[in-house]
Amino acid sequence: EKFLESEQIRFQIIKDWYQEPSLLHYWADEIRNILDQIRDDSYKVIFSAHSVPVLALDFGDPYIDQIYDNSRLIAEILGLEEEQYTNTWQSESDIGIPWIKPDVLEYLRNEREHPDHYIFVPIAFISEHIEVLFDNDVECKELVEAEGATYMRAPMPNCNETFLQAMASAIIERIHS
Repeated sequence: EKFLESEQIRFQIIKDWYQEPSLLHYWADEIRNILDQIRDDSYKVIFSAHSVPVLALDFGDPYIDQIYDNSRLIAEILGLEEEQYTNTWQSESDIGIPWIKPDVLEYLRNEREHPDHYIFVPIAFISEHIEVLFDNDVECKELVEAEGATYMRAPMPNCNETFLQAMASAIIERIHS
């Protein structure tokens, strides 16, 4: 952002839009679809986001709190109880400094009792890419299945119309403000 300067172009940075109702309802609808399929009380919804170094807290980065708030808002729409969902982090890099925890793989390894179903919701990602397709669909799935549970994941928004409405709404709101 510091380097976005132009005499000809006016920039307006949209710093967050995770509270857009269409985005929240996209995730809630996809999770609800999975819950309707399993018809089972034995599940845990795992919201995950790309981890960041702990030092982000020292700089007042709002990302961490926004992730917690985002998952809480989605859980409220669904009527989930606190024990039915959790927040985890993924895709940390080994750069020699501590990262926000719990890491999703560590979380799965440390759980003593496992539900019948784990529902993964990588809310900080918007498309099918390596950090979802490998970190979640390979690594997490292997750990979940090793515990005798079923791995499920909400589809990524990609170019879903509800997701695009959320993005457009955030842009239009900023244009008019």
